[in-house]
Amino acid sequence: MTDEDTVWYYTWKRLNSAGIRVIGGEPPGGSSPLPRIEMKHPDKTAKGSRGSRKCDLYAVHDGTLLLIEAKDSHSKVQGDVDKMVDIIDDPGWAGALWDAMDERRLAARNGFPDRATFVRERGRLIAPILAVPPEPGFEPPEGFLLIETDEEATTVRVRGGGPSGHLLSAVTEFLGGS
Repeated sequence: MTDEDTVWYYTWKRLNSAGIRVIGGEPPGGSSPLPRIEMKHPDKTAKGSRGSRKCDLYAVHDGTLLLIEAKDSHSKVQGDVDKMVDIIDDPGWAGALWDAMDERRLAARNGFPDRATFVRERGRLIAPILAVPPEPGFEPPEGFLLIETDEEATTVRVRGGGPSGHLLSAVTEFLGGS
């Protein structure tokens, strides 16, 4: 069985190898050389991380921020699905995401618009991705890209679609590019 750290690691490495820029993240059990992007709860003004959210990896491709959650099994993804949908659907959380990137100077450095525009256009500027070990028969939720990865290989697919071994092409197509 492939553990969550392995899924995280190979997702990170293979996104980079495909030319997709990983700009932040944190592995499940520790630290990495990537900046940690932690969203503070939109209603919280006090210091501390209580109620905050973060994704396992953040990447940028074709002007879109990819929120990526890695799990060791498809049976464990529902909480992450709900979290990413909430970040994209809720203007407060989308603003908190922009703020967290801006703290690290990642918003402007990666070509994202000002906060108000980012929040207003969040449905176009943010995309959710799940990364799990290969599990035949698992269908990703509607609107999500699924990366299936382990030590051997990586494939990518959307709901109802067949697997592709071409990570860059699959991500580009998912985002509506050519």
